[in-house]
Amino acid sequence: MVRLALLQELQALGFDVEDAGSATEALDKVDHAAGPIQAAIIDYNLPDRKGDALTAELRSMLPDLPVVIVSDYRHEMLSAFFGRDDQVRFLGKPYRVEELVPLLHVLGIDPKAAH
Repeated sequence: MVRLALLQELQALGFDVEDAGSATEALDKVDHAAGPIQAAIIDYNLPDRKGDALTAELRSMLPDLPVVIVSDYRHEMLSAFFGRDDQVRFLGKPYRVEELVPLLHVLGIDPKAAH
């Protein structure tokens, strides 16, 4: 429900969004994407693997992909996995789209540039 609500809110703001319920589904969608992927919003606790593992896999496919990691873990713990990667941002749970959009902007993603 939360994922669906976020998807609808981002679409209403003008973002073109693909939804995936697992890391496997996300990787498949990226592998078969018709156009460029502008960013990934990844829940750290996915049903089939952790968000840091998915981020690493996505980055092997798209090395400069901006990523927002969503988690209820503390940012300090997550930072240990990602170091000083300036293309990764963290967002604590629970969150609202009003908190996510500024992070996307910082990463250079806005509705006009989203594909």
